[in-house]
Amino acid sequence: KLLSSVVKSLTKDDDVQLVGSTALAHALVLRADAHLEIIPSKVKEALEDIDKAIDIDTINGKAWRIKADAEELAGNFDAAVDALLSWSEANPDMLTKAKKEISRL
Repeated sequence: KLLSSVVKSLTKDDDVQLVGSTALAHALVLRADAHLEIIPSKVKEALEDIDKAIDIDTINGKAWRIKADAEELAGNFDAAVDALLSWSEANPDMLTKAKKEISRL
């Protein structure tokens, strides 16, 4: 609930600057991660949040990693692989780990 309140506050129409802010992207990433960890059946909501976060901050490595997890959970393996590739582009030091995850999928 707390993260939803933060997201709601950051998306109020009266402050357009915050709507596209990295703070909002970060809050959406955290909420998506919480959806997957606490209530895995909320994968659709997690994907909605993570896609919004990526639209705001395309180089957020954590967002791409969580997107990969959510896509895998949803059975979208090609999308999961694409997200892992984007994760490794955003965080080149994770290339080896991304390759291992792709092999696993």
